[in-house]
Amino acid sequence: MSELKAFVNGEIVPLDAAIIKPTDRGFLYGDGIFETLRAYRGRPLMLPEHLNRMKSSASILGIPLPSDLAGCRKIISDLIEANSCPEAYIRITVSRGTGAWGLLPADGLVPTLNIIVRPFAGYPGRLFENGAVLKIASWRRSSSDPLAAHKTTSYLPLLLARMECAREPVADEALILSTDSAITECSTANFFICAHDRIITPPVSDRLLPGVTRAVVMTIARRCGMDCEETSLTINSTEKWDECFITNSLMEIMPVRKIMAGPGTVWEKPAPGLLTARLRKEYRDLIETESSAI
Repeated sequence: MSELKAFVNGEIVPLDAAIIKPTDRGFLYGDGIFETLRAYRGRPLMLPEHLNRMKSSASILGIPLPSDLAGCRKIISDLIEANSCPEAYIRITVSRGTGAWGLLPADGLVPTLNIIVRPFAGYPGRLFENGAVLKIASWRRSSSDPLAAHKTTSYLPLLLARMECAREPVADEALILSTDSAITECSTANFFICAHDRIITPPVSDRLLPGVTRAVVMTIARRCGMDCEETSLTINSTEKWDECFITNSLMEIMPVRKIMAGPGTVWEKPAPGLLTARLRKEYRDLIETESSAI
C-alpha cells in the first residue's frame, strides 16, 4: 500500500510530511475539537450530523472554523481515493490555530484543519459475539464539567481512565461515573441499558457527549416501537438491568456482558441480549441503505 495522505491546512500531503506549527494551540493547550466517523463503500456515514456537532461546539467554545470545512465531503472523498480505503476511519480535527504567546487567544487567529482518512481496522469479533467487559474508572468526572458535552482535543482525563482500564487484563473499556455518582459514558462510547423492555441511556445533562450514534440508536429504537428514554443511572440499580451495550460511530453497537468495580463484578449477563441484537441488526440495515444510496 502506498504512503497514506492527509489534509492539512488547504492541501493533501503525505502523512509523514504533514506539518503543524509547534505554536499551534491545539498542541500547546488542547485547544481544539474533533470528530471521528466511518466510511462504508467510500461514503462517510452521518457526516452532516458530525459536522453540525462540531459547528455547535465551535460556536459555544468560540473556536473559529476554517473555510475549508465547507468542502469537507470532497476532501474526504479525495483522501479515500488517494489512500485506497473505501472502508475507512475518518478524523476531522480543528484547533484554534497559532497566534501570540499566552493562554488567552489573540484576535484573528487562523484555525488549523487536519483530516485523516485511513483503513478501518475494526474491533475483535469476540466483542460482538460475547460482549465487552467494562471497568469502572476510579477517576470521576466533575458534575459541573463544562467540556463534557464537547468532543475536544483535551482528552487526557478520558485517556487516563482508559489506561487504568488497560491494566485489567479482562477489561475492554472504562465506564466513567460523575462526582454525583451518576453513570456518564465510557472513555470512547455512550452507554445504554435495557430494563423491562425499555432502552435507557443517561441524559446529556449528566455530563456526557451527545453521541451521533447514540442519537441514531434512540431514533431506531423508537421507530421499532421500543420504549426509549433518557434517565439518570447509577451503578446501584444494576439488579434491574437485563442488557447493556455501548455505542460510537466506529464500533456501532457493541454488547456488554460484564461491568467490574476493582476486582469485583457489579453486573453480568449473557450477551448480546435480544434487544441489543435487534438494534444492531437495524443499525446494520441503515448502514446498508445509506452506503448503497446513489
